[in-house]
Amino acid sequence: MDRDTKAVVDAYIECAIWADCPEEDQKHCVGPSPEFEKRAYEDVQDFLDLVGRAGIPSEEWTDEQFGHDFWLTRQGHGTGFWDRGRESGDRLSELSKIYGAKYAYVGDDGLFYAD
Repeated sequence: MDRDTKAVVDAYIECAIWADCPEEDQKHCVGPSPEFEKRAYEDVQDFLDLVGRAGIPSEEWTDEQFGHDFWLTRQGHGTGFWDRGRESGDRLSELSKIYGAKYAYVGDDGLFYAD
């Protein structure tokens, strides 16, 4: 399936900040750091390529749901691809976990980082 990579990345970043920006820092978070945006694009593109090579169907997800679920699943939030009750959700979840969880924080500059 052809996806709008930018839409997937935007949803991934939005979800990351929503889900993993420490609550006390949310009001100070002005957006993603350039480093996080660059890494988000690389990880999303790599994941999309991996899903394509594995032949896993993902048409049931919108681009926004796909980006959102990729972040939640890789972070181990207890929801994500597998939680939508869709046929390929478990396979997408397995591949997501290859990327591991990130430690997320807001820097002194007010930007969101994830290492």
